[in-house]
Amino acid sequence: MPESGERELLIVQRHAPWGSIYAWEGLEAALAAGAFEAAVRVAFLGDGVWQLKRGQDGAALGLKHFPAMFGALGEFGVRALLAERESLAERGLTEADLIAPLAEDGSSLLQLHDRRALAEHMRRQAAIIGF
Repeated sequence: MPESGERELLIVQRHAPWGSIYAWEGLEAALAAGAFEAAVRVAFLGDGVWQLKRGQDGAALGLKHFPAMFGALGEFGVRALLAERESLAERGLTEADLIAPLAEDGSSLLQLHDRRALAEHMRRQAAIIGF
């Protein structure tokens, strides 16, 4: 939970990493909000979980290598990356397939939640921005 007076923000990523600007814009929003000391968490639902897959590189497509941005999220104060277990399973992904960026304290930012728990977490947020 955020500290007293801290602004909460949940950014919801629902799009695959390549093929549109949504994934990139969502990560940029997370970095910007974190820089302004908001309590930022990023949730990955549906095809958004593909953004967390280890070993991706957009260079072959002539795109920026945005998965490298995940490493900066903890440095900018992003509190957690919340991945929906059902979305992972529906796409044949496991936790071992995912990147595990670190928070400022060295702990993993990645947290897996089932659909019900993630929906409850979303209900408690002060603000949600979807991409």
